[in-house]
Amino acid sequence: MQAKQEGNGIEQESLERKLEQSIKEIDQKFSGAIDQLVMSYDEHMKKIMPKPKLLPLRVSIAIESKPGFKIDNAHFKPYENVNDVFKVIEEF
Repeated sequence: MQAKQEGNGIEQESLERKLEQSIKEIDQKFSGAIDQLVMSYDEHMKKIMPKPKLLPLRVSIAIESKPGFKIDNAHFKPYENVNDVFKVIEEF
C-alpha cells in the first residue's frame, strides 16, 4: 500500500512538472502573440494616420488688454489664417 502511495506521489509530481511546463509554454506563446499584435497595430497606424499638417489645431486665445477674455480650445483648420482667428474672437 505504501508503494502505491509513493507511486501516486511520483505521478503527481510528474503531472505538476508537466503542468508547469505547459503553463510556461502557453505564457511564452501568449507573449509572442501580444508582441505581434502590437507590432501589427503600430504598422497599421503608421499607414492610416493623417500627416500632422492635415490635422486641425486646437488653441486657447487670451487678450491681455481685456482682462478675463479667454477662449479655450478654439479649433482651426490648417489652411485657416489670422482673419479666421479674428472671426472667432468677434463671435465670442
